[in-house]
Amino acid sequence: MRRIVLLALVGAACGEVDLVAPPANVPPTFSAQLSTNQDAELRTSLTAFFDAGSDAEGYDRALLDSAVLLDGVETFREGRTQGQIFYFLSATLTEAPFPAAAAVRGPIPEGSSGVAPSMSVPRALRVDPFEIEVVEGTTVGLNVVALPDTVGELVGRFGFWTLLIQGESVPTLNLDAPRSVPARFEIPWSLLGNAVKAGTVLTATLNTNRQYELLNAPYRTFVSTSSSLTWKITVVAPSP
Repeated sequence: MRRIVLLALVGAACGEVDLVAPPANVPPTFSAQLSTNQDAELRTSLTAFFDAGSDAEGYDRALLDSAVLLDGVETFREGRTQGQIFYFLSATLTEAPFPAAAAVRGPIPEGSSGVAPSMSVPRALRVDPFEIEVVEGTTVGLNVVALPDTVGELVGRFGFWTLLIQGESVPTLNLDAPRSVPARFEIPWSLLGNAVKAGTVLTATLNTNRQYELLNAPYRTFVSTSSSLTWKITVVAPSP
């Protein structure tokens, strides 16, 4: 399909319409979002968008292989409009250990030498069990699989995290930072407030996001990885 732009040129006596072709040789672009939710199980999904661009004559670039793969499984195509394709796939994993990265492969357009962008996309994961105990008055430690700044040819562009700790009848603690996700979060007991006592049940939720660009890809490729990790924390009394 050729992409056509209509330009209405209104004259003094009548309206004139010219058909103007868009720029030729527009390169393809691919962007993907890997999402992870982990509590007692792990739910993951991939949402992707591919723009095939245009060839030398302004036509939609042909595709040698339109498939997008997540861990070798083909995603569902949400339709194609003027060379733009949307993809989606979700899965639930129930058996630990959960994989700390997902393999993502993009489409193969004409003119890319038959090569698809392939990458191992990291995901932040909870290392601790879903339910943990913390002794009253001690530092709360939460351990995760950290997101690296660089993974092979995936180079981090920016990222952030937020940590929310809340419970019934206790103040909500909200921490955040515009930086990479560390492997361990240590929350001093003094930040939790005097209402937190032995027997209190808290929920901690860590939300992370990291943006990457794939270097030396056959066409511009971007990927972001976001995780929502949950802990159920029971406060216990110190040993006598």
